[in-house]
Amino acid sequence: MGKIYSGIEEIKKPDASIDNYDFDKYNKSCDDYVTQIKEWCKRECPECAEAGEEIHFGVADGRARYVVLNLKPVELIHLDIMDGYNYQYVHRLTAKDVRAELKRNRAIEEIFSKR
Repeated sequence: MGKIYSGIEEIKKPDASIDNYDFDKYNKSCDDYVTQIKEWCKRECPECAEAGEEIHFGVADGRARYVVLNLKPVELIHLDIMDGYNYQYVHRLTAKDVRAELKRNRAIEEIFSKR
């Protein structure tokens, strides 16, 4: 069973209401937040090659997004931004599952980057 964290105490999550519902500004804040989370994970677990990588799962009309903190044991940070969806089986993921999802996500990104 993996551990799922809701965020990092010293990194403040973007607040859409502060941005006066300016989607472009909120989207930029979310991108900056994800970048900070990824960098923090890489610093905290340099021994984990996958630390700082993002995985996501399709949920409803969006995605449940997580950043890998560690794989021994599995520790992920939930990105509670935009719709903030959760993947219902995320706590059951093994290191093998996370690596497979990372590989799948990279393959999909490669396909769409050629367009």
